[in-house]
Amino acid sequence: MVTIGDVVRTVETCYPLSYQESYDNSGLQVGDVTQPLRGIMLAVETTEAVLEECLQRGCNLLISHHPILFRGLKRVTSATYQERCVAFALRNNIAIYACHTSADNETTQGVNHYLANLIGLKREGRRPMMPQRGRFYKLQTFIPHSHADALRSAYEEAGIGSLGGYTGCSYSCSGVGRFRPGSETHPTIGTHGAMEAVEEEMISVLVPQERLSQAVTTLVATHPYEVPAYEVIPIVMDHPTSGLGVIGELPSALTPQELLELLATLPAVERIAYSNPPTQPIRRIALCGGSGGGHEFIGEAMRSGAEVYITGEAKYNDYLDVQGRLWLITLGHFESEHCTRTMLYDALSDKYRNFVIHMSDADTNPIHYF
Repeated sequence: MVTIGDVVRTVETCYPLSYQESYDNSGLQVGDVTQPLRGIMLAVETTEAVLEECLQRGCNLLISHHPILFRGLKRVTSATYQERCVAFALRNNIAIYACHTSADNETTQGVNHYLANLIGLKREGRRPMMPQRGRFYKLQTFIPHSHADALRSAYEEAGIGSLGGYTGCSYSCSGVGRFRPGSETHPTIGTHGAMEAVEEEMISVLVPQERLSQAVTTLVATHPYEVPAYEVIPIVMDHPTSGLGVIGELPSALTPQELLELLATLPAVERIAYSNPPTQPIRRIALCGGSGGGHEFIGEAMRSGAEVYITGEAKYNDYLDVQGRLWLITLGHFESEHCTRTMLYDALSDKYRNFVIHMSDADTNPIHYF
């Protein structure tokens, strides 16, 4: 039996919750993960119309990009659309899951990766525009020489110790470990009451936050000691595959007009706003779906050497501030994240091919144009 929890685990393998921003509320919003799965609906927004469509089409799991519970609810009445959505979902046993900045920050198969693919940015040389920091730990333990290779192999088999395109990365140095087994212990080496000195290796591996629990489990399962000694040390460094936005290059330069024509073909894009366009061809692009305006985002785009910055929405003054320094293009917030539906479909369709997965017809832009 496939449950809603199975799908949640699949989504969180692709888009770990540890990737989300501190202000966010990605994850399960409403529902019981033990329920059997009947069908999946994909949408950018959770709305009453989308939930009604879930009911009509037999879907008991809605995965949206934006969380319906972003700020805490103090009550569940009929006063706001958020409260009505939560009440409707609970009445009809529909689970709601949001995959927001956990997907925004995933730069190999996340929102900005999809946008970059649609625009045609080369995969070679792509990097996060604003890498996440402080998401790594150094895990080090002390193990007899006779078991050191077994631990290194176990780490590599579990995918622990990967850096960029390299696997099996670790550091070792030798030393002497000392301990006195107590009367209630069952020592692998040594005897009760006697001080023991053992030639050991210190093995260190670098572990991203989302893999730390798995790494410690692997260590404890492989280590020969009854009580392994290990240390977990926070490391401040840029995460290679986690961060907002993408910096990349087109295979060949486009004129500003050609780039606008390309962007106009993206799904859901109705109109495009942009600052004063440059005269030279465009090749290096910075992009960030959603709300990517403001000095922090635009400043990073400028520092990257990008000739154009494409995002969902920006403020009036942003278009003024970039003049002569960067071409700013906005597609609309909803429009720039419409690809999340296809992104999630691709992540789920192979594994859950025996279940219906719909992209919502009722999922529409809350902003209307005249």
